[in-house]
Amino acid sequence: MGVIQKQGIWNTLISYIGIVIGFVNIIFIQPRFLTPEELGLIRVLFSFSSIIALFLPLGIGNITLRFFPSFKDDRSGNHGFFAYVLLFPLIGFLLFGSALLLLKSFIIGQYIEQSRLFTDYFNFVFPLLFLLSYVSVLGIYSSVLYKTMFISFWNDIVVRVLSIVLVAAYFNHWLSLDSFIYFFVGIYGLQALAILAFIFIYHRPKLIPDLSFLKTLNLKEILKFGFVLWFIALAGFALKTLDMVLLGKYVPLALVGIYSVCAFIPLVIETPLIALDRISAPKIGEAWSKNDLKEIADIYHKSSHYLMIIGGLMTAGILANTPDLLLLLPDKFAIGENVIYIISLGTFVNMSTGLNDPIIFYSKKYQFGMLILLLLIVASFILNSIFIPDYGIVGAAIVAMILNMSYNIGKYLFIYFRFDLQPFTSDSLKILGVIILTTALGFLIPSIGEPISTLLFRSFVMLSLFVTLIVKLNLAPEVIKFLKRK
Repeated sequence: MGVIQKQGIWNTLISYIGIVIGFVNIIFIQPRFLTPEELGLIRVLFSFSSIIALFLPLGIGNITLRFFPSFKDDRSGNHGFFAYVLLFPLIGFLLFGSALLLLKSFIIGQYIEQSRLFTDYFNFVFPLLFLLSYVSVLGIYSSVLYKTMFISFWNDIVVRVLSIVLVAAYFNHWLSLDSFIYFFVGIYGLQALAILAFIFIYHRPKLIPDLSFLKTLNLKEILKFGFVLWFIALAGFALKTLDMVLLGKYVPLALVGIYSVCAFIPLVIETPLIALDRISAPKIGEAWSKNDLKEIADIYHKSSHYLMIIGGLMTAGILANTPDLLLLLPDKFAIGENVIYIISLGTFVNMSTGLNDPIIFYSKKYQFGMLILLLLIVASFILNSIFIPDYGIVGAAIVAMILNMSYNIGKYLFIYFRFDLQPFTSDSLKILGVIILTTALGFLIPSIGEPISTLLFRSFVMLSLFVTLIVKLNLAPEVIKFLKRK
């Protein structure tokens, strides 16, 4: 896959270093250094702000991914395209920040009974959503320049390391809770400034837009695409975070904190998908602009193939190791065991279906994505409102799994029938067989003493079997060639 393969592998390596750091933070540090209520506070604060932050760019992120090739011209500074990247989120903040301020009393009324601590710090939503929106659009702009490793480094490593330092400082009483939240928001401010500096140092963008160049383009179509994909991005992210937001309404904040930790564990399965999407989405957008179905089919197949391998290994490890993993947490987190199992199945399906999102959303049939997401958002509200009051955090996990699987099956069927593309081959069945055998072996290996010793021993045995079978069956030829060159 050329650039995609090289940067995809490096992004994945960076992402897995981030997973290790995140694992240490989520499993060992946060549950011991923060109370469940404080954990719930930062998760609801971040999730709520992240959803609103998706409104702010007004579609410029998706316009960048799909139409930047039309603006690309080094001699003219890409016709000042970067100016739009900076301007759109600012306009969005003024619009939606004002609306949020008007709705503040209503929103606080929804959370004050179960999540009073969140309402006490609600004002921090405003700077946080502003910074998160710029982190997003600046990261997308870097990706269309095929400069993704710096973004991955900040997202997956630096932010998590700074979070650990911050939590440790708060635990040692060097910071008050107010100061802790200030610095929590400040981490994302530092991230936005770092990405902005990176862009100016390595790209030197032009800050004055070339308005005359816009007249040569179909501006109406570009804006329509941007606004539709903007809504799609909002809905897609809402599906991933709505459970956390609604949990804060229906259950005590302490349970939200427990759910956030347990839900994080299976979500590491999706890390390679996020890493690969950063570099592949611009390539898919460019391929659609050239109507190059051959390249799209190649990306689709290889993404599904390798993401199934990596995701399958991670899923097998999580399913087999969950009981011992929970022994590393305070006893109160044991109620989240089924959350881990349930969400893991949904994330594996998401990995196995490959890069279906950019294939649909950067095609001319992107309206389908909007339709299915509308239905899923409605379903999410209805199902979460039913399941969470009756089943608590397990109910939220069940809804997340149902929606995740339904969404990916729907996208797979649409791509197959509309574009005559599908990512699976006979090798996919072989990979699935390897995953099942590895998982079964993991469940057969008993605990051998201390949880960490058991986790290391079981994981080593499972990894050995998995890698042996993958190599013997020649299921990862490109990776093997890449490693041999190194």
